Amino acid sequence: MATGKETTDHNEIRRWAEERDGHPARVKGTGGKQESGLLRIDFGEPEESLEEMS
Repeated sequence: MATGKETTDHNEIRRWAEERDGHPARVKGTGGKQESGLLRIDFGEPEESLEEMS
């Protein structure tokens, strides 16, 4: 059975994503010069619609 946990703790989210080989990304074509746009976590092979972020 699947379980879920809600959090806004950035360090906890980072650890969870890194344990699953995830990295931060944004959706291409969203946001502007001063905005990041829609943020996602990309897992495995990079998706064409996402742009990797540091």
